[in-house]
Amino acid sequence: MAKKDKPKIKLDLSYGELPPGHPFVRPEGFDPLKFPWKLADGSVEEASSLYLFQRIPARLRGAFMDELWRVLVPGGKAAFVVPYWTSVRSIQDPLAEWPPLSEQSFLYFNKKFRDDNKLNYGMKADFDFSYGYNLDAETTTKSDEVRGYWIKHLANAINDLHVCLTKR
Repeated sequence: MAKKDKPKIKLDLSYGELPPGHPFVRPEGFDPLKFPWKLADGSVEEASSLYLFQRIPARLRGAFMDELWRVLVPGGKAAFVVPYWTSVRSIQDPLAEWPPLSEQSFLYFNKKFRDDNKLNYGMKADFDFSYGYNLDAETTTKSDEVRGYWIKHLANAINDLHVCLTKR
């Protein structure tokens, strides 16, 4: 009889507690800033990081992503929500670290981008990603053309950046 695989974890990497009944878990005593994580390679099928990544010091963000990449199964997904760099919310939190985050921040966790730009950071992480926004209420009422202009040129048009990473 074949050995049955352990069920994969849905890992909570969020700041604060998730509501009861949420399908993501945080192992007892787990500290996302203590590397290596006490999780086996390929033991996580999904991860959720709500409002934590912007609190991680810039010098540790690569190590955090390397650990996430290590524990995710191939093709595993991780969802991030962070305050957008042009939102006052990205700098009002006294625990937020510099620099604030944009879509381009996540390019550095893609191996091809690092190779193409000759960026040797020693990272192993290799993620594809897609993103979207949580827009300010006033921005949502505008036409597509005006909304696009506001997103590109105005502060506080976007509240949060939503990023979905997929392990390559």
